[in-house]
Amino acid sequence: MTRRATVTAALALALGACGGQATHSKSAPTTTVAPIYTITGTMALHGTLFSLDNTDTISYDQDTLACFGTNGYDDIKEGAEVTVVNQDGKTIGNSVLNAGRLPNTPANINTHETTCSFSFTVHDIPRADFYKIEVAHRGQLTYSFSEMSSNNWSVEVSLGS
Repeated sequence: MTRRATVTAALALALGACGGQATHSKSAPTTTVAPIYTITGTMALHGTLFSLDNTDTISYDQDTLACFGTNGYDDIKEGAEVTVVNQDGKTIGNSVLNAGRLPNTPANINTHETTCSFSFTVHDIPRADFYKIEVAHRGQLTYSFSEMSSNNWSVEVSLGS
């Protein structure tokens, strides 16, 4: 066997061991996942309880002590819709208000003025330039991405006197 035949045979064996092709190592493609946020919030309904003229704007369930709106605020209650839309008006999140809570048990409230507070959490919110948050169709509150970030993705909504 000549030197040329030996080199050709050796090369053929080497390529055969590699599957007949030269291999090139590629790194796996990287994928970026868009960040997802969770908005937590409180809806505070300020109003009256135990007024003598039957114009209370807050009432409560005597069994569960959950509070809710009345007399024009009837839509502010457990289960009321919370909607988040982006700067384009596209709905990007929905949730509901949790049961309302008074600051004290009704027996320990020593004034007619009080606050019924509802918490809510909206999961899986994508990044947007602006977020418009609305509770029970009471009007949108607008927050920038920067504001939401600096507030740790928490908002406080207030209604009533």
